[in-house]
Amino acid sequence: MNRRRFLATTSVALPTALSGCLELGNMKSDEESKTNSGSGWYQSRIDAANTGYLPDYSRSDITVSEEWTYSTGGRPTGGPLVDDDCVYGTNVEGGIYAVDAESGQGLWTKSLDAEIFQTPALSDDNLYVVSQAGKLYAIDSEQGEKTEEFDVGPNRFEERFIRSSTAPGVTIKNNIISLGGGNLQVIDSSDSEILMTRDSEDVVYSKPAITDDLIVVGQSDGMLQAIDQDAREAVWEKQVTDGSLEMPVIQDGRLFISEEPGASLYCLDLATGTEQWHVSFDTVAISPPAVTPDEVVVTLQPGENSGGAGGIRAFEPNTGDELWRNPTCHGYAAAPIVTEDRIYTAQGGKVIVYERNGGKEVSTTIPSPPNKGSLALTEMGIYAQTSVSHVLKLYR
Repeated sequence: MNRRRFLATTSVALPTALSGCLELGNMKSDEESKTNSGSGWYQSRIDAANTGYLPDYSRSDITVSEEWTYSTGGRPTGGPLVDDDCVYGTNVEGGIYAVDAESGQGLWTKSLDAEIFQTPALSDDNLYVVSQAGKLYAIDSEQGEKTEEFDVGPNRFEERFIRSSTAPGVTIKNNIISLGGGNLQVIDSSDSEILMTRDSEDVVYSKPAITDDLIVVGQSDGMLQAIDQDAREAVWEKQVTDGSLEMPVIQDGRLFISEEPGASLYCLDLATGTEQWHVSFDTVAISPPAVTPDEVVVTLQPGENSGGAGGIRAFEPNTGDELWRNPTCHGYAAAPIVTEDRIYTAQGGKVIVYERNGGKEVSTTIPSPPNKGSLALTEMGIYAQTSVSHVLKLYR
């Protein structure tokens, strides 16, 4: 019995047992990238490039049913994170929690003296959490104790913008930690050195995307920057739009980013920032895209006068040509996850599964209470946070 299992058997916080589990799928682990391993989901949007793409995740059964719920005691922030046999999450009220991934039993909880609006990330043995008080905390994932604290300046990100698929958050690649919000921060976790700080009185920075050489970040004033990690200077800057840019996504030498409000999707050359194509929509909201070598997938929330402009759509990455659309709208635009043969989203309190080829809706599940935020997919099941202070494990 490992340490977490022992803690689970001695914890007094019990989940509510629901239906039994169904047949699980198969996920092939990627040893080169911890963020894509079959047993874990370490940061929002799967990887440091924010792709939302999990190519080796496959399963035959599309049915989704609830396995357990666990009360977290507050309004959830973003989506859950999973590390082997443990699920982690945060809530707006400053709570941090760890739950046994198999049983749903509480392992530990911790409360900060400040609200949490941003999605955290896992690296090695630490959970990195940003508070509205301008602190980045490293929390030991085994015990829930604070191991380190960084002063990252005021966070001007407002609660009304909280949504896991669009909120600023922590991105980690190798030893580089970067986070958006009121400031753009870059930290070397190997020696706790703050490498770079960019502050602006009127700009909110998106969740960054990180490659081996670059850190790319969108801004609330429509500016997009690609920053050299070594020189810590902008390789290029581009005024993409006058609206607010969501998190950037990097795939195959191209940069994809969506604008909200304004509901536009842009593709730029990663090396130069030159626009390659863009598509605009008559909708209220657009999700950050999920990007694969073959398609760019977004969900859309229609406005009062936009008719059937919502739903989910896929575009060709090189040209921006539309490949297919499913106009059925299930609520707000939540960032999709693309797997080997399916697309998963959490929209309007539902867990929705589409066929990757053509976008046919093949499964819709309405959890009770309904979920809020993005999903985490692992070989054990599908995890989501709900709108009324719960975490759901959804066996597939």
